[in-house]
Amino acid sequence: MIPENRLEILLTQALAHQKTNCLYHNTNEENFSLYQDHFCDRNRIPRQTKIKLEGHSDEVWFIEFSHNGKFLASASRDTTAIIWSLEVFFIF
Repeated sequence: MIPENRLEILLTQALAHQKTNCLYHNTNEENFSLYQDHFCDRNRIPRQTKIKLEGHSDEVWFIEFSHNGKFLASASRDTTAIIWSLEVFFIF
């Protein structure tokens, strides 16, 4: 016997697979179609520097955004970590 809602689960998994395998996926848009393969254009990825954060004296090895997107933490080879407030640069 086929479990209840099995088709819905399979379709959800197929959509998640398309999103995961999209090399240039850069959108929260959830309007995918199973009629064709999902594809994000490479040109949708930002390629211009908008803000340059200066504070480390050596290369940055790790960055992470806060869950609310208002802070950015960076760790550097110079053994320092900086928490940047992005509210200074962007209006939320």
